Amino acid sequence: MADTSGMTFNQPDPLIVLAIRALASTIRYHQQLIPIQRLYNRLPNYFKQPLAREYLQQQMHPPARQQFSSIAASIAFTYTSHVTFEGIKFTYFEMEALLYMLSGNTALKSLKLVSNRIDFAALELISKTLDSTATWPVIEYLDLSFNYIEMPALRNLIAALKKTPSLTKLKLSGCKIFANGSALLAEYLLPPTHSTNGAFLLLSIELSPYLILLTNVP
Repeated sequence: MADTSGMTFNQPDPLIVLAIRALASTIRYHQQLIPIQRLYNRLPNYFKQPLAREYLQQQMHPPARQQFSSIAASIAFTYTSHVTFEGIKFTYFEMEALLYMLSGNTALKSLKLVSNRIDFAALELISKTLDSTATWPVIEYLDLSFNYIEMPALRNLIAALKKTPSLTKLKLSGCKIFANGSALLAEYLLPPTHSTNGAFLLLSIELSPYLILLTNVP
């Protein structure tokens, strides 16, 4: 009888694990080959979270923090109307991964990224995503409170919001937006920039609990 005490037997990965790994790799390197809408509509629900976790593991450098990965995977490739991340630091890589996994969510109405220490590059990704009205066609509320927003990033954000006709409230409490930034925001809330036939329909911007800018158009 053969002595097997010193031998190691490795169980091969199940086929579904190999499939998830291969699909995540394809998404990472060849996103154009897999339209995001196809993932939303055709992936079975039990496949979505494992795929998101594998994608994040491959995409993140360094690997995403466990809290971010857990929340991001739970909402990835699904239609959900409200998404909230609070108190989790976002690097460019986390923001890039999150926005990709949310980019097919045409049901998104509220996005709250509060106290995430979002940097300039990550904020630029948000602006680019908002710049396309097809990405989140029904989004109504954007909360970026307690993230430092510099003037160049603010200008680009406003330019993107002008192309987001569904948005009615923007919350920027604690973002260190001072006189120049407030004036810039107020300017975009006044006619003729605000009109029913030119895409910008934002109704209010909250800069603090005590300072809320409102349009004078009902």
